[in-house]
Amino acid sequence: LHNKLQKVNLHWEKETRALDNWRKGLQQALLRCKDFHDQTQNLILWLAHADSRRNEAQITDPNADLNTILECQRALMQLEEELMEQQLKVYSLEELTAYLLMKSDGEYIEADEKVHVIGRKLRQLTEQVSHDLKAIQGD
Repeated sequence: LHNKLQKVNLHWEKETRALDNWRKGLQQALLRCKDFHDQTQNLILWLAHADSRRNEAQITDPNADLNTILECQRALMQLEEELMEQQLKVYSLEELTAYLLMKSDGEYIEADEKVHVIGRKLRQLTEQVSHDLKAIQGD
């Protein structure tokens, strides 16, 4: 029984090492993947542009005419729709990095942090646009 248990433990350790090596290989492949880097960089740029579009759609004049209000509302509704469309990409990246880059260090942490920042900014911007729309519709 003792020998059998020892063999099972050795087999388990071997399989665990193989799994760890496989995960490390996937991590390295992800960090070398141009599409991953391009997608994260494009999302960062898109979110910065979306943020400036949100700022442009703010009504600063309390006496703004109806056309201006409707124009701002349309711009915010369009932005809200685009933010919703980006959610799937961001959720996929978050899921991928949560699985592949957990318990990592070095450049893996940087990639994970970048995706985390993208997700946080997307959620923040979505909430802000939603709040802006409620404020306009309440006026």
